[in-house]
Amino acid sequence: MNKIWRLGNKLFLVIFFFLPAVLSAQVNPALRYTEMDRALSSLEAKTAKATASPVQPQGSFWKILFNNNERQSVIEQALRNIEIDISFQESIGRGEQVFEVVDTDGSKISRLLYPQRGSIFTGNAELRLFPRFSFGGSLGSSRFRNTVATDTDWQSDIQPGVWWESNSDCKARVDTYNVNLYFRLLDLKDITIAQEMREYLNLEQVDEFTFDIFTGYERFKGRYRMTNGRDTVENWVPVTNAAFDGLDSFYKVQYQGPRLGLRMGMKVNKWFSTRFAFSYAWLKTEAYGWWNLRDYQFWQKGASGEGLTYNLEFLVHLTPHWYVGAGYFYSCHKQRRMIEYGREAAATYDDVDIIRNVNNRLYGPTFKVGCNW
Repeated sequence: MNKIWRLGNKLFLVIFFFLPAVLSAQVNPALRYTEMDRALSSLEAKTAKATASPVQPQGSFWKILFNNNERQSVIEQALRNIEIDISFQESIGRGEQVFEVVDTDGSKISRLLYPQRGSIFTGNAELRLFPRFSFGGSLGSSRFRNTVATDTDWQSDIQPGVWWESNSDCKARVDTYNVNLYFRLLDLKDITIAQEMREYLNLEQVDEFTFDIFTGYERFKGRYRMTNGRDTVENWVPVTNAAFDGLDSFYKVQYQGPRLGLRMGMKVNKWFSTRFAFSYAWLKTEAYGWWNLRDYQFWQKGASGEGLTYNLEFLVHLTPHWYVGAGYFYSCHKQRRMIEYGREAAATYDDVDIIRNVNNRLYGPTFKVGCNW
């Protein structure tokens, strides 16, 4: 019975597949092999066992990622939005670091002044990843020339006027840094800015105008060393440079804290532009000193200080990417009240509220070279 069933299947295939192919080939010999191949393929498909389809090789993750047209468009747009600005500047600074000492009644009994004169070299960098956000900062260090520090003392309860005063050679140095996050509130290149706003701000003749706010963190550190002391007043009587031996003292102070500010930029044509920046900081102040002639070490701390800085620049664009400029800067760091901790051979002082007006001020012209792309 099984043999008859297999024979019937073969006969069925011959009648319905091979015979039509042969007849077609007789009518049109050019179709002989085509029809036969088609019949054989159909027969193999009917009789062959199902097999698993081969696994197609897959591309790498990065190839798949960048083959996505929409994702690639987003990445290209982000790369076009990236802007980098790097500049270096020299500031010809002048100013002073001061602090005062009062007695328990609040009367001033001493004041120390350390002049600051010379150059401050600063590097600036800013990276813009999005049209409205950028991240930047600056790092600076001074190269001051030697100056003359002054230590003035009073004993007003005994006699008015300067009781004692001395000068000394002073070697000063300051280091600064700040980091900031900028948010662009206004940009005239933005197509959403209506012509009415340009007219309202009186900016019809300006090629570019930007207005940013920023927040960040800043630190200002000063170091002052005193040597070669000489008295100029002794017991309320002026004297002529009465030198005394052995002076080798120092004073270090550091202001740091968060800051908030604004800045504006304006380009009147392809050659000239101007920038202005202003910031206010909430400062914590720490200081450390050593008066070697008394073998007295002391530490000062305060937490309610303030800082104020502003910069004004005028730039000349030599090429689309390179510029030079000049301007003016001003910075002021203030701590009105500080606590002192001190130690010397005969006594120790804790939480003494005797330090006032620990202030630093610097100002002067600046000269800059930079590039952006």
